[in-house]
Amino acid sequence: MTEIYINKNIFFMKTTVIITISANGKILVADNEKHQAPQEVFNFFMDKAKSAGNIILGSTTYKLFTTIFGLKDFLSALDVVVLSNKLAESSDYKVARSPKEALDFLKANNHQEAIVLGGVSVYNSFINEGLYDLLYLTLIPILIGDGGDIATKNDLFTPLSGMKWEVVTDNVLRVELTK
Repeated sequence: MTEIYINKNIFFMKTTVIITISANGKILVADNEKHQAPQEVFNFFMDKAKSAGNIILGSTTYKLFTTIFGLKDFLSALDVVVLSNKLAESSDYKVARSPKEALDFLKANNHQEAIVLGGVSVYNSFINEGLYDLLYLTLIPILIGDGGDIATKNDLFTPLSGMKWEVVTDNVLRVELTK
């Protein structure tokens, strides 16, 4: 569990990062039409976000979800945190300048779990700072030359444990790892 300090009090909140990757380990990016994942992948993250009552996204992913994917109504039922240094506040979401600020906001709003769902820089900001407890890697059987890399901090070394896997469909495999 991630330690969160609010007014010098310690709270613990589970932080879950959900990433869709190619067979060669590249992150599938939502704004590339060739990288579109099957509906089962969307259903999984939507169920996780709905259960937790929140979602943390980058500004590009947020815009794609609300405009291209038509998820504005779905997001309106959640506490949405957009991780951005440029975006202005909105009544639709809270802007956080850092992963810790995003987690502090969700904990202050009584969430027990935070759901982190992209894009690439958002994933890496949580992973590189070690601010996650559970990592879901959903593997799609494609090879891509573009896409993002997971864990971009050069000196990062984090052993993971508790590996569980699930065959979601004939073409989708999900791996659950615990930090």
